[in-house]
Amino acid sequence: MKAPIPRMAAEGPKPEMSAPIPGQMSTEQMRKVMSMTYKYRGVNFQPMLVPVENLKAMETFQVRDDDIFVLTYPKCGTHWTMEIVYLILADGYPEKINRSEKMSFGALEMSMPTMPVPAYKMAEDLPSPRVFPTHLPENILPPQIFQNKGKVVFVTRNPKDCVTSLHRFLTGSNPNAKDNWSEVFDQFLTDEMMNGSWFNFNLSYWKHRHDSNFLVLKYEDMKRDTKSVVIAIADHIGRVLSDEAIDRVVENCSMSAMKKSYKKADEEKVMLFQPGQKENLVKFLRKGTVGDWKNALTVAQNERMDEVYFQKMAGSGLTFEYE
Repeated sequence: MKAPIPRMAAEGPKPEMSAPIPGQMSTEQMRKVMSMTYKYRGVNFQPMLVPVENLKAMETFQVRDDDIFVLTYPKCGTHWTMEIVYLILADGYPEKINRSEKMSFGALEMSMPTMPVPAYKMAEDLPSPRVFPTHLPENILPPQIFQNKGKVVFVTRNPKDCVTSLHRFLTGSNPNAKDNWSEVFDQFLTDEMMNGSWFNFNLSYWKHRHDSNFLVLKYEDMKRDTKSVVIAIADHIGRVLSDEAIDRVVENCSMSAMKKSYKKADEEKVMLFQPGQKENLVKFLRKGTVGDWKNALTVAQNERMDEVYFQKMAGSGLTFEYE
């Protein structure tokens, strides 16, 4: 059975849901709830994970000067970049990262059944410097960020690897999604994708690449020269590291090291999506490579992606390496 393309609701209040929490749902109930969406400021969201009141709260969210926002479109290096930031703050020692404090919620805009309050409310009691992962589009991000408050580390990734990773993540999370690759690919090229269009998202933030509180990085550059990126992020967030600490960060942000750290965090139940879940964080890590799209896109899909990219991104100056 194919997973359905999400049903779109009109912009406005959160759709009513009478289904039980995920840990009590049947597979069919879970599919139904996960396929529900609503529009807010022209972007599609899932009400179970991102209730509309969370998005409205962003308008008045109080940003601290030393807040660090790791900003990405989904499946564009969020967790890798987060790990680099955490390690920089911990002088390169993963055992010094308080994951229960820092990784108990998925993103600033999210709510989960296992969380007592939404993430943005949990953030109020976190000590500085706070580190927030977020996939919020530009028109929903807390306005104070554009008044030069906080630091933003924005990471973008080539769209071919992004859609490939996104589909495989959804497949791993939903056994009914295995046969809908072509549907996900087609939707990815439109404005109806969950969290909005990859193209619009990246174009809007690319325009801020010269803002003093924005650091704009490409996933492909991070893979090619991780050490330079670690130094750039540390400098951006105002952290001075010794050469030894920089080397520790590079070593401990590798995919193999992260999988060990995330496995340990899962054993400690740091961030659970639903009651009774055995793992959550480690599922966000897969290959972390450049060029895996070649194992997914057909020749026709590759040509179509190139055509859409040229149409939507022409003149932006934003280009990518694809292998």
